[in-house]
Amino acid sequence: PISIERCCDKYTQRQLLAEADVPMPAYRLAANATEVQSFAAEVGLPVVLKPAIGSGSIGVRLCRNVEEVAEHTNHLLGGDLTQSFPILVEEFAQGPYYCTHIMGNEVIGIAAADFSPPPHFVFHQCICPAPLSDDEHRRIADLSLRCLRALDLGWGPTNIELRWTRRGPVVIEVNPRLSGGPLSVQLAYGIDLISEHIKLVIGDEWNLRRRHSNVAAWRALLP
Repeated sequence: PISIERCCDKYTQRQLLAEADVPMPAYRLAANATEVQSFAAEVGLPVVLKPAIGSGSIGVRLCRNVEEVAEHTNHLLGGDLTQSFPILVEEFAQGPYYCTHIMGNEVIGIAAADFSPPPHFVFHQCICPAPLSDDEHRRIADLSLRCLRALDLGWGPTNIELRWTRRGPVVIEVNPRLSGGPLSVQLAYGIDLISEHIKLVIGDEWNLRRRHSNVAAWRALLP
């Protein structure tokens, strides 16, 4: 569907979310190295550089100074990747990281995660459900559902990445797919998101009822 294409184009996704007044980090789209340097100065270091089109955190890096900006720009534009795309220059939103697991229009759970040391964004540990107050949970869930409406999603699995900043939750990215860690949701709530997604694909009725309520966590032992 076109809604998936919109999400894979991260700049288009950002524009649609902005039209819906969804809070996000500041961002600019750069076509060349000169624009990257200019926009990085405009947004303010540190910045996150990423290909405008892509998935799986490929090519995503935190750049803390102008030298790192230049180095990663050369990596993205200089042919080190299979294909070059325009570069998204983003403000580095600082604060705790959360991921909303959604099936259809239903928030199944919200997880919290930490990353290994920068500059790359590699998950180090995760806990589900996230230790949130009722108000924090409501604000993240409400914001996540606003993203679905803005991007014409809500018919399948979605995971939404956010950070809780000084101005509250801001959306980092919306992914129209299951997250990479559905097992934590299954251990926490007894809901097998992979099986329920298969039911949707083959036309069966899914069952998103929670079987239990536990706390699940994982941690990477190697960097």
